[in-house]
Amino acid sequence: MTSTANQLETRSGMKFHKKGRKIYFSSALIALCANLFFLPQAHADQTISAMAGPWPITIRTCSHDAGAVCSLTWRGKEFINDYDHGRQLQSASSFDNLGESFNPTEAGAAVPYNGVNPSPSSSILQGEWATSNVLATQTKMAFWYPVGGNQVSNHILNKRITIGLPNMPHVIEYLTQFTIPSNESHSFGVFEALTGYMPPEFSKFYTFDVRNNAVMEAPLSDGPGEQNLPVIFSTPDGGWAMGIYSPEAPQATFAGLGYGRFRFPDTVKWNNVFRIYNPSGTYHFRSYVIVGSLENVKVSMKQLYNYVH
Repeated sequence: MTSTANQLETRSGMKFHKKGRKIYFSSALIALCANLFFLPQAHADQTISAMAGPWPITIRTCSHDAGAVCSLTWRGKEFINDYDHGRQLQSASSFDNLGESFNPTEAGAAVPYNGVNPSPSSSILQGEWATSNVLATQTKMAFWYPVGGNQVSNHILNKRITIGLPNMPHVIEYLTQFTIPSNESHSFGVFEALTGYMPPEFSKFYTFDVRNNAVMEAPLSDGPGEQNLPVIFSTPDGGWAMGIYSPEAPQATFAGLGYGRFRFPDTVKWNNVFRIYNPSGTYHFRSYVIVGSLENVKVSMKQLYNYVH
């Protein structure tokens, strides 16, 4: 698969500039959903888990988020701020510089939410399967805001999540596949391959230069927006941290972008973003989420870089 990209406004309100690169994918990734889904009564509430040190990483999906990841815990700490249908560990896309006005979103549409009684998702979970440490779903994504009177798009998202890689128990492989409807034509697309909304206590932002095995000594600024190094969000004491890394980021034409960070009063957000000119058909992306202590994340991210390159 070859990807090139251009410019679009995302939910953060930031403008992004040209960036592009050929991206090659393994046969396993391309076959992500070949033998799935379309189960008649998909059940969105699933839990997978695997040990990472003395404690398990546990991932849970929720029916009120149409199978998006609503919870990720390790060593007694919740890493995900599951508030409305925008604050999960999830994927989204947007097209033609329309931002949230044309914004298929995995967990569902924008609806009022008081944080206590979740509203049903407008996205449609079409199928799922899970083993002890692997989870896969197919979702027909809702528009964040209605488009032409339609709440649900015809954009399909497939994902497969695997907790743990060989000798890297703190690494979560997160494969996503976006399929654009054949009857739509777009000049440009932004694919938020993965984003994580986290509790505000993950208040320290860092970058990790994986090529030189160096976490920046000074915390990363609040931005908001993107830069080109993998990011790590940590609690102030370093006891809990989450990092994001993709072997295909940054794209060459957008060499200064790829990994975003954002701070809001009641949540913090990171994302892994790709941009594509004249998008059509299906696109695959690899993301790796690393969970543990800050030291666990640093060590695992370097191991992961050596593993995938």
